[in-house]
Amino acid sequence: MDTIVMNTLNGAVTEYSRFAFQSITPSLAGSALGLFALGGDTDAGEPIVGRIDTGARDWGSTQLKHIAAAYFSLRQTSGEAVFSVGVEGGRSYPYPVVLRDRGVSRAVPGRGIRENFLSFGFEVPGGQAFVLSGIEVDIRSSKTRRVA
Repeated sequence: MDTIVMNTLNGAVTEYSRFAFQSITPSLAGSALGLFALGGDTDAGEPIVGRIDTGARDWGSTQLKHIAAAYFSLRQTSGEAVFSVGVEGGRSYPYPVVLRDRGVSRAVPGRGIRENFLSFGFEVPGGQAFVLSGIEVDIRSSKTRRVA
């Protein structure tokens, strides 16, 4: 059983799939297995993966869409991230993002994606600390096509 926790101040959601917590505070969590301290740079010795996902949406139109680029406003010292584009049928296509010291980083997805509904993800797999201010995805709609 997964535990889903929502930060009521900013709306951020965290999912704990390894532990079925029954109660949680800012620094402690409890389950049938015991009491756990929350905090630190690892989760049971593994790097903490920061991941953000959107749901699949039509993004304002019924036309087929492709992605020109995705831009990320974040502060990160160095490293890499992954931008993913989700399409119908549960397929997801990952694209590397080289994180810049300060400012805006970019991902350039492949040109073959043509879908009505898209979802997006951003992940920092190495456990590096980062502050994400915004994601801007340049979605281009077909002028006439609604059906593939």
